[in-house]
Amino acid sequence: MFGNRRLAKRSIVGTKIAALRQDGRFYPGVIRSQYAEEGPFTGAVYTVVFEDGFEKNVQARDIIGQGFQTISAVALKNGQKVYVTLNGREVSGTVIDHDRTMDEALINVRFHTGEEMEISKKLDDVRLLQSRKSARLVDQDTDYSKLADLQLSEPKREGSISREIDVPVTPGIVVSKADNKIVTNIHIVNTN
Repeated sequence: MFGNRRLAKRSIVGTKIAALRQDGRFYPGVIRSQYAEEGPFTGAVYTVVFEDGFEKNVQARDIIGQGFQTISAVALKNGQKVYVTLNGREVSGTVIDHDRTMDEALINVRFHTGEEMEISKKLDDVRLLQSRKSARLVDQDTDYSKLADLQLSEPKREGSISREIDVPVTPGIVVSKADNKIVTNIHIVNTN
């Protein structure tokens, strides 16, 4: 789900993560700043703003998300809200039991119809944050965010003709208009 690769410190600010709160459950939030750097005997501490507006300084070891630890590194507590994909749709549920030896979680899922169902999912298929994909794209493997990074620009054409030019005017020099087939607009720029 999340890679082990650490992100650059400046890119951590603004990252959506799930952080541990006093009740032993993880809640979604955003990293607002780095409160303390990692030292020889202490881990880094980040200021996290949770979705309910609560703000707390959280140790890096208590954060799950990109650039931090993965969900498989922690024990999920009974009642933890999670998200899973079921029949091509993302649904939310609550953890009933987490078997760390089998790396599975028993989850109570409630559908929009009100119907409830207990399912067992591998921890790799369980998320603490709601997916950013729309419901119709959840079951597709294409990562459209990476496609947006491609530089799909119009190729440069050799020998293209400019339709506008800026001509500086210096006292004593006469400027004549070029052939209308090549240049359609001439902007006179006063250099005085």
